[in-house]
Amino acid sequence: MSVTVSALLPNVFAIEGAPQREIELTRDEAVQIVTAIKAVGTADPDFIGLDDCQFGYYAIRSNPTGVAEAVQTLSSDLQVKVADHLTFAIKHSLGVTVETRDDMAYNGAKPILRVEAERTDDPQVQWTGSHAVEALRNVGISYDTDNPHALSAKELATACEQRLDKVSDMDTARLLEIAEYAISQAGPDAQVLAA
Repeated sequence: MSVTVSALLPNVFAIEGAPQREIELTRDEAVQIVTAIKAVGTADPDFIGLDDCQFGYYAIRSNPTGVAEAVQTLSSDLQVKVADHLTFAIKHSLGVTVETRDDMAYNGAKPILRVEAERTDDPQVQWTGSHAVEALRNVGISYDTDNPHALSAKELATACEQRLDKVSDMDTARLLEIAEYAISQAGPDAQVLAA
């Protein structure tokens, strides 16, 4: 069994003033953005395709700052069109996807720029269940993988700091990093989930 330990953060799209997750583009605009992402080379997408025979042009889950750098090389009209989405994605460290969606054009799918819900800077870890239980037990927190529940990020950070004062431990350092990230993103009442 695999356990992911990560910050439990609020839905940023529920924030007042948040843009819609997707903005419709013309095919030409999507092609320009994906081509610029490839040319500039700083967006580090999970997947990128240029004139793929099935999907067309796509850059999936790209770094938002890299996408913004790529868009800066394009027309000012296109920069303005996607500015709110990119600003929001950068502010909240959210991945950005741009795709022509050629594979779905037959049913009316339009090219889009989408702000993803996954954060690009989330320092989560994926461990086996026994590894997660052991890492948490080492900092004095009892955890049952059959009954996952949120942990106080503040308490976890304190427990990790106390252990790190005594012994150097990579697992504890990773837990501390996750707890501090949760606190920095969601405040003192932040939580960490191991599930």
